[in-house]
Amino acid sequence: MEQDLLRSFIKNEDFREKANKYFSCGDYLGDKQYKAEEADKEVRIGAGYDKERFANNVMDIANNATSQIVLLYNPSKLRGDIWLKEHFRCGKPIADIANKMTYNEEMIIKTPHEGSVIWVENVGEKRGTSNEEEIKQIRDYLLRELNELRKRIGASPELDDADFCKKHIGVITPFAEQGRKIKDEFESDKQLSHIKIGTVHTFQGSERDIIVFSTVYGKNAGDPKKFFFNRSETDLLNVAVTRAKKVLIVFGNKNLLGQNGCHSKHLCDAVKQYFLSL
Repeated sequence: MEQDLLRSFIKNEDFREKANKYFSCGDYLGDKQYKAEEADKEVRIGAGYDKERFANNVMDIANNATSQIVLLYNPSKLRGDIWLKEHFRCGKPIADIANKMTYNEEMIIKTPHEGSVIWVENVGEKRGTSNEEEIKQIRDYLLRELNELRKRIGASPELDDADFCKKHIGVITPFAEQGRKIKDEFESDKQLSHIKIGTVHTFQGSERDIIVFSTVYGKNAGDPKKFFFNRSETDLLNVAVTRAKKVLIVFGNKNLLGQNGCHSKHLCDAVKQYFLSL
């Protein structure tokens, strides 16, 4: 009885028209995509899903529910389950990277503020999982550009530089060792010492108006397709990029990171589009 009522409600034309604006739903087995109405119990059996995962959070409960009620969303090429299409965090140039790299350009960008992507060609070489020359470069850049960054995001003039850095700037890097060394480098400077610094996982769920992405990989780094954030899915790079609300500053080697077949090429393409390469 309850399922019949739900089906009747969802088949309502007004509901469908509104729902299609905000949601998309897809499911998959391997690389094959399924619309929600095909993701029934029979499809899920043997699909390799982690059954425990589906009991752990609200999103998974919602995803499970789509196998019991027919959600007549627009077909989506996105892998996964239920997606909220509208995006309000990142300025358009930043959100565009994620949209092209991860969301098949299905994301509707409704962010009210502007954004920018800045590329700074890194120096030095990756040794182990750090690039100490890049670390010094990041420090010098932030100290030199603090006033410009304040203007770019419209920061309150009442904030002193230390509070501005603490509130508005974050530094993300793929490697914990690089993060530790950046903290050490910033520690002696009263303006930079309170900046949040960490790996992509550290910043999951966080945001800053300004994010510095320290890629670490320098001119000697080898095959970019084997780089940490290029190896498999786009998730790590997507999270790093979308922590930035207004300004994304990438320190990296454009010749390496901009090669075809790499997720990181989307970063380089954004810089070419918005003319903010230094």
